[in-house]
Amino acid sequence: MANEDVLFKLGFRNFVHKNPAKRDQKKRLLLYGVYVERSLTILLVEDGEDYQIEQISLDHPDAEELLNRLFGPNPTTEDIINNLELLTEC
Repeated sequence: MANEDVLFKLGFRNFVHKNPAKRDQKKRLLLYGVYVERSLTILLVEDGEDYQIEQISLDHPDAEELLNRLFGPNPTTEDIINNLELLTEC
């Protein structure tokens, strides 16, 4: 289960869609950062007591390969937290 305090410490922030038609009253957290000199975006959505990955994107021609290397194939929220914690320790 993802701890919201840990997510905020890692750089996630509250997110609300700009377009009111896309708002579904679910809580979302967004992380925007830079990885290999490209923009990395991770969007999580609250699902009951936990957060699920809604979207991960990297502005890079080899995005899929780089994201697999960073988080592994089919990452979970815990995979993302663990890898981001390792990156922030460096």
